[in-house]
Amino acid sequence: MPNFTGTGHWNFLEQPLLTRVAPFESGSCEDLTIRKKLTGGQSWPFSCGISGIFKNNADGTALDDADLIEKVPYELAFAPKSPFDTMFSLDKELDDDGNQVMWYDQIKRIPSGSELFTVNALTAPVGVGGVWEPIATIKLATDLHTSQFADGRLFF
Repeated sequence: MPNFTGTGHWNFLEQPLLTRVAPFESGSCEDLTIRKKLTGGQSWPFSCGISGIFKNNADGTALDDADLIEKVPYELAFAPKSPFDTMFSLDKELDDDGNQVMWYDQIKRIPSGSELFTVNALTAPVGVGGVWEPIATIKLATDLHTSQFADGRLFF
């Protein structure tokens, strides 16, 4: 997600999706409620662990712990590629009958084979010399679609 507070508009792909977002303002309502609830389950509520996806090399062989510590990025940013970053309106899209077009119906317009995201890795915290480096491109192998399982039974 780009942040915890929202963007104020409807274009899901306008901003990069991040594995580490800015914390709430200290002493704010969000800090005193949401952060407090999130830290009941884990100590790092503003970041998502990513080491699991780096446990293996491209050929499938496992990295040992020393290599894992050395090679895992500090943070990832999934930057939407053009034209998808501007494909959708910043305003709520309505159909001909005046009903909202849901975001998951909008993204079904992105065709199979599209290069959707550039994955950028931050090598270390910026304050200690970390730099952003492109490490991958996410390309759709199939058309996007919804499913009965995900829509009706998969909840987080």
